[in-house]
Amino acid sequence: MAREEEVKNARDLFYAEFAQYGLSGKDFLDSIMRIVNNNTDAAGNIANATVKSQIRATPEYQKRFAGNIIRQNKIKEMMDKGEIPTFGELDEKSYIELEDSYRNILRDKVPPNFYNDSASLAKLIGNDISTTELSGRVTLAQQAASQANPEIKQQLQALYGIQESQIASYFLDPTVAQQSISAIAAGNSAIVAAAAQRSGLNINRQQAEFIATANQTDVNAVLSAQDVFGQVGQTAGLAVGDVSGGASTVTAQDVLSAATGDAEKQALLAKEKQKRQAEYAAASGMAETQKGVVGLQRANL
Repeated sequence: MAREEEVKNARDLFYAEFAQYGLSGKDFLDSIMRIVNNNTDAAGNIANATVKSQIRATPEYQKRFAGNIIRQNKIKEMMDKGEIPTFGELDEKSYIELEDSYRNILRDKVPPNFYNDSASLAKLIGNDISTTELSGRVTLAQQAASQANPEIKQQLQALYGIQESQIASYFLDPTVAQQSISAIAAGNSAIVAAAAQRSGLNINRQQAEFIATANQTDVNAVLSAQDVFGQVGQTAGLAVGDVSGGASTVTAQDVLSAATGDAEKQALLAKEKQKRQAEYAAASGMAETQKGVVGLQRANL
C-alpha cells in the first residue's frame, strides 16, 4: 500500500511540475505514470533523477523544448571539431523565461504567428540569440518591412513568395542564412528585379540572383542595378530587324540572358553585332576603327 501511495504522490508532483511548462496532454501524462512505476522499488523508493531524465526523453517534452535539442546538436558539432562550446542547455525555468523575454521584444512588432509559435522561438533559443541581439534584429526587420519601396516588396513576393506582413519575420529568422539564399541576398535580388522592371524588363529569380551575386561585394553596384538594365536596353536593338528589313537572329530574351551571364547567348549577340557592323560598313562606306564603326550610334545596335 505504501508503494502505491508513493507512486501516486510522485506522479502527481511530476504532473504538476510539467503542467506548468505546458505539458499536460493525455499521452504525456500516461508516459509519466509509466516511467514513475518503472522506477519505483517494492519499498516505494523512487529514482527521481532517472524519472526526470526519462521524462525529458519523451517526444512531447523534446518538442516543447526543441531549442535545447538544437543546442545539444550544436554543442556536439563544436566538440567534434575540438572547439569549446560557448553555451549549454537551459533548464525548463530559464528556457521559459527566455521565451517570455523574446515575446516581450517581438510583441506588436512582427506578425503574431512568429512569437506565438514555440517552434519559431526554439530556433532563436537553439541558435543562442541573446535578447540584445534580437532587439537589434527587430529594429532592422521593421525598417526592412516599412521602408522597402513598393517595387521591392512586389519583387520579394514575386521571387520568393514573401508577403509584406512576412518581411519582418523573414529577416528575423536565424536559420534563413543557411537556406539557398540569405535574407540579405534575397533583398538585393529584389532590388535588382525592381530596377529591371523600371527599365521595362521582367527577369526571373535566377537572373536576379545572378546579378545580385555578381555585385555582392559592391553594395552600390547592387543599388545601382538600374545601370545594368540601362546597358541591356542599349543592346536591345539587336533583337529587332535591321534597317534593311532583315530578321534578327536573337530575341529580347537572348539579350536578357546574355546580360545575366549566359555565355552561349553572349556569343550569339556578339555574332549578331558583327553582322550588323559589317552590313552598315558595306552600305555606307564607314571606316572601322579600334573604337568600333564610326557613326554606329545611329545604327540599330
